Amino acid sequence: MRVAIIGLGASGTAITTELLNDEQFGENNRLDIFEPRERLGAGLPYEPEDERVLINTSPGALSMDKRNKQAFTDWLNTHISSDKDFSHWFAPRDYYGRYLNDHIQPYLADERVHVIKQRVKDMQILNQDGEVVYNQSHLNHPYYALQTTDNTWHQPYDAVFLAIGHPPYRDPYHLREVENYIHHPAPLKENLAHLNAEEAIGIIGSGLTGLDIIRYLNHHYTFEQPVTFYIRTEPFTTVIQPELEEEKPHSLTREWQAEQLETYGGIIPLQIIFEQIKADFKAHDITYDYILENCGSGSIEQIRHQVNEADPQMQAFQKYISGLYPEMSALINVLPTSDRQEFFTHYSKQIIHFLNIMPKETLELVIHLLDQGQLRIVSGLTDIEKTDQQFTLTANNDTYTADVLINATGFENRLSVAKEQDDFIKTLYEKGIIMADEVGGIKVTWPYTQLISSRYGQLDHVYTLGTWILATQFPNNAVSSNVRQARRIVHHFLDTYEE
Repeated sequence: MRVAIIGLGASGTAITTELLNDEQFGENNRLDIFEPRERLGAGLPYEPEDERVLINTSPGALSMDKRNKQAFTDWLNTHISSDKDFSHWFAPRDYYGRYLNDHIQPYLADERVHVIKQRVKDMQILNQDGEVVYNQSHLNHPYYALQTTDNTWHQPYDAVFLAIGHPPYRDPYHLREVENYIHHPAPLKENLAHLNAEEAIGIIGSGLTGLDIIRYLNHHYTFEQPVTFYIRTEPFTTVIQPELEEEKPHSLTREWQAEQLETYGGIIPLQIIFEQIKADFKAHDITYDYILENCGSGSIEQIRHQVNEADPQMQAFQKYISGLYPEMSALINVLPTSDRQEFFTHYSKQIIHFLNIMPKETLELVIHLLDQGQLRIVSGLTDIEKTDQQFTLTANNDTYTADVLINATGFENRLSVAKEQDDFIKTLYEKGIIMADEVGGIKVTWPYTQLISSRYGQLDHVYTLGTWILATQFPNNAVSSNVRQARRIVHHFLDTYEE
């Protein structure tokens, strides 16, 4: 058995860990890992970075050890501080990268593992005779070949795991190649290290990346002009609330799902799911209309309210949502096709709004900077043009200028657009090996997230996970969801593999 993992970030680390810990992956098998970065195990989000850049998940949800859910917390206690309470603290991304690197080292020492420090640029599908196949569905036991950037072909592989991280950043105003536009801000300590304190600095977008940027700029610079968030609607999401000790369990269990699937012939209508959630809200005294009215927009007024006092309703709501999170992908993938489209059109942004909780301390800083006139927020952004040496931004029929713009608009989920910033993805797309999901990202099966190809049909034992498959593995904006999916797909491969 010969297996390839493309990418050794957090997802690739989870796959490696699960594969090598399974007795079915015997001592005569081989694992090739393709990763050119110096810090192995971490990937782009957790590369060496300024300590102002935080991961917005508590350490207890970030363990790579299924036997010890506090493994990252234990690492922090050993390497950072032995007398600090890390339970409700957001760690710097650099710390998590260091933890991942430490975690992966014993696995990389395994004789079955071969790290190839090259990027993969192409892929071919082979038949059992090792011949390249260009158009054929339902291949019996296909093999796979991978070409690296040094033009070497590596083959044959029985399975390929695409752990390739997240899509590129959006470029909604077509500024990617424009001077003084910082399209890809990370790592901040490199890409934002040479700003001029006399310049007018603008940040496009105010999500979690935008907050990282504000923390960094506030620590390293004192600007003569206020830094400005330029946004289309309201600026923020929701503030993490003090966690309740009391559980707020959901009733959409695997048993409940099985009953509904039998009742509705293999699907669960969106309305039935909503009715069950409403019943849970009633049982937990959660008033969703109150949540929407007081926390649903992310306005400065709502953020001030959430920062200044603990909200019992929001505490209960966040506790409930965190428990429901692991079931969301399963629920999305049993919706009728029309309901799935309706969900992503009308409801997914609202769900993500409530899942992308923001650190209280950072939003306290934002409010302080706003009140001191060191930060401003301009909403209603519609257009940006580069004129002479400055940018001209139009918002609500007013114009503003900036010397430097920093992109914090999030990731591009449209495959037809995203491929232009990723050569490997573009090659797979143009060859018909991957195809676009109708609501965004790459189309895969569920629950084992194997690629669906326009030329080959389902590609057996070619798996992917993460933000590239947001429309299937929803809402995969947490390490924990990728760790769970890594376990699922590794065991699927090992259980279905036939020599």
